[in-house]
Amino acid sequence: MFSTRKDSIRKVAELDAKKSVSSFVIDSTHLAHEWDVFRQLDWINKPLFKGNYEITEGADTKSNLMVRSYVAKKSSNQSIKFAVPFVHFYYQNDFKNLKRIESQYEEQNALYYTNRKLSIVFDDAGGKRLINYYTIKGSQKMILSDSVKFSIQGSIF
Repeated sequence: MFSTRKDSIRKVAELDAKKSVSSFVIDSTHLAHEWDVFRQLDWINKPLFKGNYEITEGADTKSNLMVRSYVAKKSSNQSIKFAVPFVHFYYQNDFKNLKRIESQYEEQNALYYTNRKLSIVFDDAGGKRLINYYTIKGSQKMILSDSVKFSIQGSIF
């Protein structure tokens, strides 16, 4: 997903009202941690959930792109929660020409609840699909503490 040049990331992180800006050279170890939440989207491919997502495809009403959506089907059993309630893949003309992915990831247990809205934007560079921009926004509620809102915006340059 990366070119051979030395790319850097400019990251703007916000935790409640505190903002931090940093830049760093891309390092595969650091990115593995930074983008781990995007790997969670693979949830929809687990055999256990096969058939639990409704797949639709059509023109995006807000752009010139097509969108393929995977949306968790409503269950009569309210105890079943899907960690990934939806994933939208935006592409131009052909699914191989992916432009953007949007999704949500939720996790809940006895100690905390977290909700993350994810977006990743791709660009073409010499026939390669490269990540151009990403955002992670959400909140986390830990037992016996207040909710914390956070956002991360990263740009590759």
